[in-house]
Amino acid sequence: MLQLATAMTSGELPTALAGLSPAARGPVTLAARSAFTTSLNHILLVAAIALLTGLLSLLLIRTRDFVRCPSPEAGPGQAAAGRRAQ
Repeated sequence: MLQLATAMTSGELPTALAGLSPAARGPVTLAARSAFTTSLNHILLVAAIALLTGLLSLLLIRTRDFVRCPSPEAGPGQAAAGRRAQ
């Protein structure tokens, strides 16, 4: 069984399947396909959640929520006054 797992991860599944009996080939092929499909579904689900989170962050954060840095020419009193005015 370890040899089949190693063959699956290295991409040599057809070679490993050739060494199996015809009766065992069907279930092993089905297991390999379903494992690949399930793994791909999980990866795509995580990617979709990450994309949706990024888009929602862009849309839901208001520009007035960003903190503005005072300009280098402004003194400490001017920076404080600028913050109160916003």
